[in-house]
Amino acid sequence: MTDEETPEPAAIEPNEISADPEAAEEGTIPDALQQIVDQYVSNEARQSERERALNEFRLAVQDDPSILTASTCFAEMNPPAAVPISFIEVEAPATLPEGDTFEVQHNGQFIRVSVPKGGVEEGQTFIHKIPVRQLTVSTTPSSIPNEVSSIPDEVMLEPSIPSIYPISITGFQEESRWKNMIIGVVVLVAIGAAVAIGVLIGNAGPGVTTSNPSYELDTTQFSIVESNAPSESLRPSMSPSLAPSFPPTRPKVSTLKDHMRVRMLVSVVRLGLITTSIVACMLTVLFFKQSPTPKCSRSLH
Repeated sequence: MTDEETPEPAAIEPNEISADPEAAEEGTIPDALQQIVDQYVSNEARQSERERALNEFRLAVQDDPSILTASTCFAEMNPPAAVPISFIEVEAPATLPEGDTFEVQHNGQFIRVSVPKGGVEEGQTFIHKIPVRQLTVSTTPSSIPNEVSSIPDEVMLEPSIPSIYPISITGFQEESRWKNMIIGVVVLVAIGAAVAIGVLIGNAGPGVTTSNPSYELDTTQFSIVESNAPSESLRPSMSPSLAPSFPPTRPKVSTLKDHMRVRMLVSVVRLGLITTSIVACMLTVLFFKQSPTPKCSRSLH
């Protein structure tokens, strides 16, 4: 076979290339691209709505900083727990006017949502702000709202924005400081009183005590008898039955055994007072070290 007889390959037009003719006819590829574009536009809209909500929150905090005082200052190791407000995406079940409320289920919980300004149409999505202190959660619709301390897991929130963290509460610090000072003064006064009692007991320690002998003297009547005997023989006579009785009394002297017993009792009391004072001092130091003084490094921007 010669070169002249070799057939030349047929030219292929670009418009004839089609991996899936049916897909090309139905327009599946353009629809997928349109879905990607729609998803991107939706994400951009959500991001702008989220930023708008956060900006409103910043302005509200600047106008009324007391919004954050109701929240406790949490440690930075757990940022989600310190968020005083959360956001969820809500889809309107029907066309509703501004200010109307309805309930939606989120993470197995029913949350009451208020329609934003301008109203919503059926199927329209919007961002709803949920303050932590006002989050109403119920197991069934239209039940009594309960306050919760946790935030839903799926929260539309920007963790990179530091303005959602609460500032430090100076009033709480002042109250704790005055409370610690009062407790410290009371403890110091108690320690001083215990030491003073111990010193007084020590100074009044017993020794070998003696008591002056006491005698009881009964008043008696003397009978004088007149006689013609000489004057020197005239003496007052006393009836033996009226003679005063003087019981033999000796001064009471504490024995060595009593002395040692009292000394031991005083020593035990002193040791107890000293131990109580030391324990009170240690507890005071520990209390001052463990006193809550919240500090937050994050602030509003």
